[in-house]
Amino acid sequence: MPVVDADVIAHDVMAKGRPAHKRVVAAFREHPGVVTADGDIDRAALRALIFSDRALNRKLKQCTHAAIAFEMLAQIFRHSVLRRQPVVVLDAPLLFESRSDLLCKHTIVVHCAESTQIARLAQRDACKHALLSCSCCVPAGRWVQTHHVERAQVAWSSAVRPSRRRCQRT
Repeated sequence: MPVVDADVIAHDVMAKGRPAHKRVVAAFREHPGVVTADGDIDRAALRALIFSDRALNRKLKQCTHAAIAFEMLAQIFRHSVLRRQPVVVLDAPLLFESRSDLLCKHTIVVHCAESTQIARLAQRDACKHALLSCSCCVPAGRWVQTHHVERAQVAWSSAVRPSRRRCQRT
């Protein structure tokens, strides 16, 4: 079953030389440490910046979201139309916020306690716990989780540490 992974796409569209990369460099050039001397983006510095400032978080989304959405659509088209796959999994952390759920026939939400989510993000991204608990990173905590669970056809509680195999949303 093919998986379209929005996080992987987000990293790919920000590869050096790609249009989204150029927009991010232009938008964040004046912020010390975000753009390196050779024109790369220091993701840790960018993450710290956008998680501490909602306006900058929106600015980053303006630079990247169109490219992410286009690539998601292209991959879904390739799998479902060109390769005639009957099911394509869309793994998108911002599925409802980006309205990508409109592309889905069924949605599954895998959820956990906010404290568990923050701890997992901290471990995955080697971030400081305080930075991850910022309202820019965990948008509205319990409300978002409840809202997602209510909108999904299936909700699964991930109270234990997931295995190496990721759970996806469809």
